[in-house]
Amino acid sequence: MASVQLPLLGFTAAYSGFVLSSARILVLGPSFLFLVYITVNEIVRLRSRVPRLAGPWGYPLVGSLPSIEGKANSEEYRKWAARYGDVFQVQLGNTTAVVVNSAAAARALFIAQREATNGRPIFYVLHKKVQRGGPVTSIGTSPWDESCRRRRKVAATALNKTSVQSYLPILNLESRAFLRDILATCQNGTVAVNILDPARKFSLNLSLTLSYGTRFEDVKDLHDDLLLSEIIYIEEQIAAFRDVSSNLSNYIPVLRPLHAVAAFLGFRSGTHMADVGNRRQAYHAALQENLRREIARGADRPCIQGNVLKDPESKGLSEGELLSVSLSMMAGADTTKRSIMWAMLLLAHRQDVQEKAYRAIAESDGGRLLESPHVAHTKIEYLEALTKEVDPAVFSDPDSFTPERWLDDDQTANRHQYAFGIGGRMCVASHVASKALYTVLLHLVAHFRILPAEGSSNDEIDPVAGLAVPGNHQAAPRARHVRIIPRNQELARGMLSVSA
Repeated sequence: MASVQLPLLGFTAAYSGFVLSSARILVLGPSFLFLVYITVNEIVRLRSRVPRLAGPWGYPLVGSLPSIEGKANSEEYRKWAARYGDVFQVQLGNTTAVVVNSAAAARALFIAQREATNGRPIFYVLHKKVQRGGPVTSIGTSPWDESCRRRRKVAATALNKTSVQSYLPILNLESRAFLRDILATCQNGTVAVNILDPARKFSLNLSLTLSYGTRFEDVKDLHDDLLLSEIIYIEEQIAAFRDVSSNLSNYIPVLRPLHAVAAFLGFRSGTHMADVGNRRQAYHAALQENLRREIARGADRPCIQGNVLKDPESKGLSEGELLSVSLSMMAGADTTKRSIMWAMLLLAHRQDVQEKAYRAIAESDGGRLLESPHVAHTKIEYLEALTKEVDPAVFSDPDSFTPERWLDDDQTANRHQYAFGIGGRMCVASHVASKALYTVLLHLVAHFRILPAEGSSNDEIDPVAGLAVPGNHQAAPRARHVRIIPRNQELARGMLSVSA
């Protein structure tokens, strides 16, 4: 027996040693490789830092992403400026970003060195997954090249101050349509009105009309019309994919193969991003084809795409570049929607601002603006100041909403409204967007009193505490409801009965 068992015992011991060694390799091998990856990645990450520029070092692999997670990014960067200076660097994973946090620094960088700052980064999620590396992208997200220069020139020409004058009838029309939607649901202030859909309809119609000369009438179409529902869904998805803080695979390369494995195993969709990109191009193609048919029948309305389609060679744009201009116009709809919502919430909680705006309207042009359906051409300084709202070096008491700061002293001409950017890549639609907000606010204040909804608080209008999602770059307000009372219902209905 002993002579038989001894070889078996030796074999068992050898086999056990082999299994133990294999287990160690299986456990320690990946751990060692991951440690090597982290080491190499840290070398790459640290080499990407800007020499001699202050800023937090962050953590391995992720940089400073955990420090801004779930917080209002811009507010965190403002606080960090007190420690690191007006211009500092922050690393989001492997990507180094330079944060410019004062008006003086912004002018020095984006005005004095505009050619050096005209570029735009290529993002993994938006450019490589959603657009699959294709040439069709919005103007604002395009790298600076000859094609982008052509597209921007065409858009800027169509949206400059002179051209905006031809769009004033559109602004008046959409502003009155917005008031009609409000009047139909306000019930004389006895109920709180959800302002999301009216604001969304106004901003979406504005983009559709300017781009394609088409619009929709009923706010219910936002939910019932298949094309509009598709536009809203796709643009919301695009906005999410453009979010500079939540799409971690933009900044952490190791996540990309992990996402591919998860898609292969069925834990996530591997085609959703590309599907969104395809559907975005498809709905624009449908709108453009409809416009082509209207042009052929001579039934088209004045619009940016129509002007270019009628004379494509003189504009020098390809079909893809033409589509890019439209993508840019539609991307601005969500910004206009949020601006209107914030403005209405602020007016509801700041009766002093609302009353001063109303007096400015009543005292202008002998009070005739209170009855006029056409107000986009006017210029009431206090109303314009309402659309321009924190740099303590520029403004005293920068945390307060004070429209008078744009009116009262000699420095107003040297102040810039940074909501549209600055420098060579500033938003080309800033003139029409500002005039649209001016028109709708003038009509709104002239004909309605806006009051807070029952149970609301002043936190709702705080630009940080009032955010729906603090970490989201879209900065949408958490609150959606206000009470609205017509100042003179008969006068309002008479003004709104005008069809053109």
